Amino acid sequence: MKKTVRFVDCGANVGQSIEWAIDTLSDYNFKIDSFEPNPELVEIIKKEIFATMPTNVNVVNLHAAAVDIIDSKKKFYLQEGGAKTSSSLFRGKESTYVQMLICGDVYYKKDEKFYKLEFRWKEPTIDDPKPVPILHDDYLLPLVGKDELVNSIEVDTIDFVNWLKQSINPKNEIVILKLDVEGSEFDIMHKLMAKNLDKLVDVLLIEWTPERKIKCCTDIFGS
Repeated sequence: MKKTVRFVDCGANVGQSIEWAIDTLSDYNFKIDSFEPNPELVEIIKKEIFATMPTNVNVVNLHAAAVDIIDSKKKFYLQEGGAKTSSSLFRGKESTYVQMLICGDVYYKKDEKFYKLEFRWKEPTIDDPKPVPILHDDYLLPLVGKDELVNSIEVDTIDFVNWLKQSINPKNEIVILKLDVEGSEFDIMHKLMAKNLDKLVDVLLIEWTPERKIKCCTDIFGS
């Protein structure tokens, strides 16, 4: 008979899922492992979630690392503005572009040496009353280099499949796995199933990143 509910929270952000799990699982014996690589968000969790946690709850483990398929150190590309919910190990996701205040829209264009912003604002017409951006060679803003398009930090990554294998007790635990990891879920799930370890998970809550958003990373920045 399984006795403990184990909630594995990959992509904690500011702790919303931790709060949900504490509230939802309050009538059960439970344990929470929460993974978040962004040190800014880790501090928010410590100050705002842990500080207000019920005194009888001492089963939350916060791991300051990104889940991946290897133990390593990698660049972690930060979302510009907002709640940082779309930060990613993938370089080039549109949510991580440095935002610029420009009248009109911008397009990234790559040549042999530079990434350039290319834009022009098309005046509205009777047939098309909504202004739309178009490309034009007269409007090019060179950037120093591709790294200036994104903000990144170095984070620890863990081989999540290996961690799951070593940490889960399938005889005594009901495992709820939440994966919200902005692209890394594809490799993690592939490895989990290839190792025949998906049976360790009883409930899978996963947000799939649209494949086009991952493909565009190599389209813009190369492999």
